[in-house]
Amino acid sequence: MLVDHLMTKWLEAKRLKVDLQRCVRTRNRFSTCSKCTDACPVSAISLENGLSVMEDACIECMKCTSVCPSEALYDEKYLSYFNDMPSREVISFSCDQDRSNESHIRLACLAQLDTALLMQAFQNSSHVNLQFREERCRQCSKFDANLMTSVKETIHNFNSMRTHEVEVSLNDKSHSDKMERSYTRRDLITFFSKKMTNKVVSPLIPEEEEIENLRVSLKKGPMAMVYHRILDKNKNNLHSYQTSENLKTMQLAFTATCNGCGACSRVCATGALKFTDDDETVKAVFQPLLCNGCGSCIDLCRRNGLERVEDYLDLKQFLANQEQTIFYQKYKDCGQCGEQHLNSSANCDGCKENITV
Repeated sequence: MLVDHLMTKWLEAKRLKVDLQRCVRTRNRFSTCSKCTDACPVSAISLENGLSVMEDACIECMKCTSVCPSEALYDEKYLSYFNDMPSREVISFSCDQDRSNESHIRLACLAQLDTALLMQAFQNSSHVNLQFREERCRQCSKFDANLMTSVKETIHNFNSMRTHEVEVSLNDKSHSDKMERSYTRRDLITFFSKKMTNKVVSPLIPEEEEIENLRVSLKKGPMAMVYHRILDKNKNNLHSYQTSENLKTMQLAFTATCNGCGACSRVCATGALKFTDDDETVKAVFQPLLCNGCGSCIDLCRRNGLERVEDYLDLKQFLANQEQTIFYQKYKDCGQCGEQHLNSSANCDGCKENITV
């Protein structure tokens, strides 16, 4: 019985999902992304021969899922956190180690708290609380001395997005009696029915079949889909212009050294960057909403033809998924060999090298 119990607990704990095809390091040997290994407190993640997680060492704190730009690492319980929020007067976040009987939303670790969770919490409630016990944290295998610094930074970044700041309380017991869901008698009777599921979940979370398709697709993962929906629902409470970091994307610009080869677009897993070539002109269009900010396109280019731009994004344009033309050049004939090229000089690369020699 004890063995069965322990085996069941072990199987239940394996909630960290790994999708190798999403990992930019797996797809692009020039990628410099190391966010997951930098975040892992127990060095359970390796990128030496593609992404791999040592299950025996992994403590499933889910910090890697919060920093992975492409959702190659994903907590399968993440969407359930949003399902728990509707109909609560007070939303309180705690961790898996919390053994109290209070109705907290239990994250794998408070370090997993992100902007999307906070934004949705304040849309459902005027009071959001964090249950943090340092003495409990110090006894936990997931302990990180920088936990509260990280959490406060998340709250600060969240408030920087808003037109009016809100307060996240710490260990507030004054609203504990209001944390339980306030359903009607009819709601309680039909809680497990599809009708109740659609009423609470559908306005925010896609259907299970759609979520499964998103996990297979490389374009958008469940976390990005949910975040974009939440941004759209809260856009009236947010500043009109946001940083790329807040929107979990980036802005791109081509430099004079770009030769229009389009290799950067072929390594883009989300389809955010696309090249078109009609034998007369070469054009590149970019959709920030699809971009996850992984930087794989920049890392790939050996000519330094692409760079990240630090500027503010118009939130409404971002959510409208408008295409931006960020590269446009016409072919011209080389003055030496007559071959067409896109260089700013009169000669193509080959002829320029011969002239230099």
